[in-house]
Amino acid sequence: GGDVIERVASANDGLGRVLVVEFENASPTGVAVAIAGRVAVRASVAADADAVSFDGIEWIRGERPAGGTVAVDGDPWPELTASPDAGRVQTMSVNRPAGALIVALPHRQTVRFVVLLEGDFPTRPVTPAEISAGWRMVTADALTIEVPDTDLGEAWDRILADLVVQAGSPDPRSAAEAACVLDIAGLHDEADRARATVVRAAE
Repeated sequence: GGDVIERVASANDGLGRVLVVEFENASPTGVAVAIAGRVAVRASVAADADAVSFDGIEWIRGERPAGGTVAVDGDPWPELTASPDAGRVQTMSVNRPAGALIVALPHRQTVRFVVLLEGDFPTRPVTPAEISAGWRMVTADALTIEVPDTDLGEAWDRILADLVVQAGSPDPRSAAEAACVLDIAGLHDEADRARATVVRAAE
């Protein structure tokens, strides 16, 4: 409902996990958005118009080339507000180096950034809308709850996805807890997946 709407989702294609951050400019004027990451260990952080890299590995990618780049030791905000250009910058630090990309966002348009969490980037672009649609498909056959308290109904919808994730836990106790509720919710295939973890642990 704001002038700039942010949507965040996590994707896992079996090769890697990424965070997808999407900004939509719902205002009548153009704006600029920035995404920054800070490293909590000694590291080399570099940024160019295409990506922020962490010890030589691409870490944050923009959907299109950035108009400004930042790589600093510590807080990136002063550099971000100083209107940096898109040239390549790099920093090496024993403290908390940070890197950032700044992208112009015209009115009524969106821009996405992908942050690598583990493994490799997806082989194709993914959006929060696609990820959300996938979760709706997984939970489409689940028990629905309609009560006067809309917050309670929304909480039930949210917890279903959490339970599906929990069903894949390597911890048999956690998987067993998820299986019970997933059965009640009517998601028997997901409950069976959780029970398989329990059986493997028992064997």
